[in-house]
Amino acid sequence: MSNFGNLDPTSEELLWGGNRVEGYRCEHCATCARFPRYNHPRKLLDTKVGRCGEWANCFTLCCRALRFEARYVLDWTDHVWTEVYSNSQKRWLHCDPCENICDTPLIYESGWNKNLTYILAFSKDDVQDVTWRYSSRHAEVLQRRLLCRELWLLAVLDRRRFQLQSNLDPERRKVLVERTIVELAEFLSSKNASEREMKGRISGSVNWRRQRGELGSDDSRIQSRTFELTNEEAAGKKFHLKYSAAMDSYVRVVAEEPVLMKWQSGIHLATNIFRKVETDWKVVYIARTEGSDVGSISWKISVGRDRDLSISKVSVKCDTTVYENGEVTWKICARDKCVPISKHEYANFMTEEFEGERDVIISAELSGGRGNVAWQHAQLFRQPLNETNVFPFEVCILLK
Repeated sequence: MSNFGNLDPTSEELLWGGNRVEGYRCEHCATCARFPRYNHPRKLLDTKVGRCGEWANCFTLCCRALRFEARYVLDWTDHVWTEVYSNSQKRWLHCDPCENICDTPLIYESGWNKNLTYILAFSKDDVQDVTWRYSSRHAEVLQRRLLCRELWLLAVLDRRRFQLQSNLDPERRKVLVERTIVELAEFLSSKNASEREMKGRISGSVNWRRQRGELGSDDSRIQSRTFELTNEEAAGKKFHLKYSAAMDSYVRVVAEEPVLMKWQSGIHLATNIFRKVETDWKVVYIARTEGSDVGSISWKISVGRDRDLSISKVSVKCDTTVYENGEVTWKICARDKCVPISKHEYANFMTEEFEGERDVIISAELSGGRGNVAWQHAQLFRQPLNETNVFPFEVCILLK
């Protein structure tokens, strides 16, 4: 449906504060729909319709109803969410009900690629500038904060905080001051985005998210490494690599090499690929990014030109799961020669077709699937999160 502007609110819509009503028209049947932008939580619990603002309103209400301390967070670059205070951790936790995520504050800057400016948090007895919780690039953010002088903003927030807390008892004010001190210390600490914070936005249509540049940092082309033989592997004439999706790590069985953490650290090339953790089903797998038609991933192993060795035999285990009409195509290539891995060989593929070669690339292409979750219908290395001693991907190369 496409937006054709704002409509005049009806008396019933005005009764619940629906002063702004957006109009939408179906591009196929020309049917029109009204979308009143309610903010009243009681009405929202009835309509169950809205965007991030409506979700944050309802979620904050539910948190308060359950006696959690919660505050409404407003991002000047067009998003809102909630923060909930954790008594056990003694800190405010980022909670985005629209995205179903918790404690991933850097996701907007690192995953959605937002150029953050001002982020304020409002509660019944406090107001805070929490921008610094949501950024690891403070100097860049400061250069974009041009709407007002920083000292003026601090003065305004202090004045509003004093108004909110003027009637509180001394004990409560003491608690709030101590929280502010801890929070300011947190803002000053350096931080790096975790893998969970590199994900793109999931709410809204794919086209809308693509227009906003919020599909995510991991929907792009990634270049990584080539596995080259170590002295131990050359001496044993064997390269053996294993990957666990549950542990998200690579192990080189023969080499005296440290474990490689994260799937990206071992790949040669990848396009539109990410690691999906399903906390409800307690499983994990590699899939293509949402909204992409095709995803590809590859690993490259090189004997090296300075060793008097070449490939004798290549064995691969590549656990693959497909649903609906999802497809995964595996193959091994060296120069101008490629050998496909058929479905019945995923558990134990072996070939001598690359005898005498020095480099091989093992690759998979993910495609197909149906509906909005088509990307989930082609999966690599699916396994339970607690299955830490099983490796669904293995490459073993014998040398001569």
